[in-house]
Amino acid sequence: MNELKFQKDDFKKLDLKDLSENETPAYGVSMRKRIMLRFLRNKLAMVSLIVIILLLTASFVIPHFYPYELNDQNLKMRDIGPVFKAYRMSDGRKYHFSVDMKVWLIKDTDGFMIPMNQVAENLKKKEIYFEYGDAKVMLNYNNKRLKLTDMNGQKGEAITVFNKEHIFGTDALGRDLFIRVLYGVQVSLEIAVIATLVNVLIGVSYGCIAGFSGGNIDNVMMRAVDIIGNIPLLLYVILLMVVIGAGLKSIIIAMSSVFWIGMARLVRGQVLSLKNMEYIQAAKSIGTGNAKIILGHLLPNILDQIILSLILAIPNAIFTEAFLSFIGLGIQEPLTSLGSLCNAGMDVLVTYPYRMFFPAVFICAIIFCFNFIGDGLRDAMAVRMAR
Repeated sequence: MNELKFQKDDFKKLDLKDLSENETPAYGVSMRKRIMLRFLRNKLAMVSLIVIILLLTASFVIPHFYPYELNDQNLKMRDIGPVFKAYRMSDGRKYHFSVDMKVWLIKDTDGFMIPMNQVAENLKKKEIYFEYGDAKVMLNYNNKRLKLTDMNGQKGEAITVFNKEHIFGTDALGRDLFIRVLYGVQVSLEIAVIATLVNVLIGVSYGCIAGFSGGNIDNVMMRAVDIIGNIPLLLYVILLMVVIGAGLKSIIIAMSSVFWIGMARLVRGQVLSLKNMEYIQAAKSIGTGNAKIILGHLLPNILDQIILSLILAIPNAIFTEAFLSFIGLGIQEPLTSLGSLCNAGMDVLVTYPYRMFFPAVFICAIIFCFNFIGDGLRDAMAVRMAR
């Protein structure tokens, strides 16, 4: 027989990036690495992950450089939207007026707005005169309509202007809505992450003990879970508000006291399915302690399920916090959250829709992104679940 002769060029290192979506190497790659590779190929999940990272970075970094603070008020700049109508007068300057008969001069250099001073009013002609430096205009409120003109009565050209000073507009107290939305994202994510981590810690511990113990201990522990799970979350929040008052602490405690139930049931079911496996029985036969079996053998084998449940629990916690704040049971002033911003914007939805639009968009974006990340992780884990 002829001997096979191989050259060095006949072999090349396998590049995992060159594999198609449904291809996995036959050997040499661990199951966790396969899951990671499949997850990285999910474009929607990766885009969602980038969006979440950008939102987190922006919410914690931008407030340190932004010219306005969370509760900075300027009543002269209240209820100004991100886009508004302005008028270019005969002097070439641009002006904006509001329904409460206030006038602003819009600077051409940077687009910032300067409140003009009311200097006189003609009650007979129903005219109010404003000026700022050499800029002078006249606001006529005759015939139940407001009309801005120059001092000769000539009406200006209507144009659309973007609010460069307050890119998301201002609220009823003249506070910058952009910085308030960023703080809302920060607070909402903090509450969701803290509550979810506490729930995972309690739920995993509780589920492991119940599932591994079995028998009467398991029955008693799970009946307690059923009782707690049947009590509405809203009742917990109301009781905590009576005891410790409304705010950040009460909403975290309320969410932490309920959300762990789903995790406990999930972990218990996984432990029940694994505790009679051969490698667990072998560990018991050589005298391995229960704590070491749980931490060293059971938890590593259900870690993927725990991480998946953790990712999917975060958007649920964000929505719950937003709902509680929306109905007035969550974050209170001077703090703010996306839910409380939506609550404030709901009252003026018809006249100032932007105050409801921006926080609602951020809530939807965060919830959708976490759900897409969770779906991508679940699809990536499908290989392991199939095995």
